[in-house]
Amino acid sequence: MFQKGSLVVYGTNGVYRINDIGAPPDSSISDKTRQYYQLTPVFGSGTVYIPVDTKLFIRPVMTRDEAHRLIARIPEISEDTCSSRIQRVMTEQYRTSFESHRNEDLVRLIKTIYVKNQQLRQYGKRPCRTDEQFKHKAEELLYGELSAVLDIPYDHVESYIEKEINQLNSHAMKEREE
Repeated sequence: MFQKGSLVVYGTNGVYRINDIGAPPDSSISDKTRQYYQLTPVFGSGTVYIPVDTKLFIRPVMTRDEAHRLIARIPEISEDTCSSRIQRVMTEQYRTSFESHRNEDLVRLIKTIYVKNQQLRQYGKRPCRTDEQFKHKAEELLYGELSAVLDIPYDHVESYIEKEINQLNSHAMKEREE
């Protein structure tokens, strides 16, 4: 069971804060004997009530150290090679990345679609809207969690990742030279 004030990743909805645990004040929820998490999105507004014993996916956000380790590993995470050009097959592969609820799979998905789009642009073609939607959702989930954990503005996460990777690469090059 999570504690009041904890940050959690709720399904594929993003990062939420647990504001309260108990019976919801809303009379529209029929089972008043169950305990509920009162969740509010870190990026957005509204309130969600989910049972404490929910079958829906919910996990604590990564730690600050885990976030830094993930960023350091981004260059090592390879993109998938989907040989199929059938949109339904690719869409299913993308959905699998979300269903794993692993940040490494979100990174892999982002990189896969980025490389695919670069190749399309070389041939003068536009990226597929479905690909762009999946990439945007993956970035939204990953960057949202990194923003919350590292306490940096959401719109600075991408440049923060680039800066960290460049610093790591620079440091690695200096070590090789020595």
